[in-house]
Amino acid sequence: MSISMPARLAKLRIGRMFRDYFVLSGGQIFSKLLGFIAFAYLARLLTVAQFGAVETVVGMAAIGYKVIELGTGSIAVRRIAQGSEQLKSIIGAVISARMLIALAIIPLLVMVYAGFTSDEVPASLIWFFALSLLATPFAHEWLFQAHEKMGYAAFAPLLKMIVFLGAIFFLAPASNGVAMVGAAEIFAMAAVALFFFLATKISLHAGPLEYGLKPAVSLLKDSAPLGASTFFNSVGLYAPVLIVAIAASAEDAGLFGAAHRIVASVITFSYVYYFNLLPLFSRLLHREPAVLQRLLNASMRVTAWAGITASLGLWALGDPIMTIVFGNNFSIAGPAFKMLVWMTIFEVVSGNARWLLVAAHRQTSVLASQIIGAVSAIVLTFVLAPSMGAYGAAIAVVIANGAIWVFAWLRTKGLPVRPPLTPVIRHVLAGVFAVAAITLTGPPPIVAAVIAAMVMLASAAFDGKFIPAIRSLADAKGAANE
Repeated sequence: MSISMPARLAKLRIGRMFRDYFVLSGGQIFSKLLGFIAFAYLARLLTVAQFGAVETVVGMAAIGYKVIELGTGSIAVRRIAQGSEQLKSIIGAVISARMLIALAIIPLLVMVYAGFTSDEVPASLIWFFALSLLATPFAHEWLFQAHEKMGYAAFAPLLKMIVFLGAIFFLAPASNGVAMVGAAEIFAMAAVALFFFLATKISLHAGPLEYGLKPAVSLLKDSAPLGASTFFNSVGLYAPVLIVAIAASAEDAGLFGAAHRIVASVITFSYVYYFNLLPLFSRLLHREPAVLQRLLNASMRVTAWAGITASLGLWALGDPIMTIVFGNNFSIAGPAFKMLVWMTIFEVVSGNARWLLVAAHRQTSVLASQIIGAVSAIVLTFVLAPSMGAYGAAIAVVIANGAIWVFAWLRTKGLPVRPPLTPVIRHVLAGVFAVAAITLTGPPPIVAAVIAAMVMLASAAFDGKFIPAIRSLADAKGAANE
């Protein structure tokens, strides 16, 4: 007699991998909630054009952050997992490498913004956001994740948004000028840097760090392909906001930026999930490929279901979400948001291939996939945004993310293991059925969300390998360390 799904769920254990993920995700959830509160407040405080300018600067700062990071965190985690260097040398090399890049990228961001945007917003806004990036070298989430101290890594983004939100209310950009949003970002980033400095001293007992140009250059040579891929990923994700401002209007940039903010927050959990798995991927790839293949099989099944379920739910509730979060001025952003949410599927599922390539030292393949995605997003946005505005940019970003997945998966050919495509098919078909049913019947958003949830739960319930896949992921870290 088969065991019911509730009974199987009751037998699940919260393994170490999921426990770590829940800790990290908890920090992200609360930080994103505070972020929504802060930007929802700003959306009601500023004009749509001013809000579009803020979102443009935030996107540029996000690109700058990824350039400064340049994959150093991931490579440092890999080095720690492989035990190839002393901790003080690794930390010092990361800080030195990031500071070199920060000093070069900050003036460049200001020049790019000044060259491509209007003078409606004071230059101090971009200067403040750019200067906040000087704290990036000291953002050590990677360090605490590598040492399985997830509480520290989870608290950092929460602390950032607490300080940012408090500074927004205290600095009052409505009366003191929109540049105060940038000042709030400086306070927030400084708080995170101070927190990690103290946590590194107290928790990891790190002695005097070994800074220097030579270890910094060595690290950058190793991390450059991965860092460049992360940079192009950010370009593909955030550049469309700037392009919409150039090719369409500041108002369209505000609408697209608001929709983009929610989706970008959702896909953050994909990064947390895979960065949590990276040390495990790195250890198992050459030591126990059969174990890694089983892990990839389980991950593809679970991430496909999660990505499609999240996309469906956001799509069904798209119009009320935009109005509730950002106010009535952003109710017309619903169609752009409902299109943009479909990138979630590609971002979540493609991570299995992209992070496997990182573990296999195929950073250049990850870089190539992200270049393809960034170029696709930029070109398509320039083509579609002038006539379709924010909606056209959303289409461009979705197509670009699909291209990333296809290329990354193709580049896993020849590795000892490979993410399978079969587990994805069942849940894709369920998602297509849900979209068709909702589109044909036209129910209210809440009813549409219920229909989507029921279809995806049925898809999981009738998949006999779904619960074993969750159990396999839950036990992954414990089994690998036995």
